Amino acid sequence: RLGPQASLAEVTRYFAAYDLVCAPVVDAEGHLLGAVSVDDLLDAALPDDWRQREAWPASDWTGEVTHG
Repeated sequence: RLGPQASLAEVTRYFAAYDLVCAPVVDAEGHLLGAVSVDDLLDAALPDDWRQREAWPASDWTGEVTHG
């Protein structure tokens, strides 16, 4: 359950624990206030200028991307 005062760390753990791409934000009574998406999470976690930076060097990738 995500409330409006959830920290970035709490939201990140919630998304990771349940492998989510979006989640509801509810008040103490369970009323829907809105939603947060993985895009919102990335916007909050990444530096503001991440789009202007050069592509990551190939050496940053150490192997196959795995899921799960």
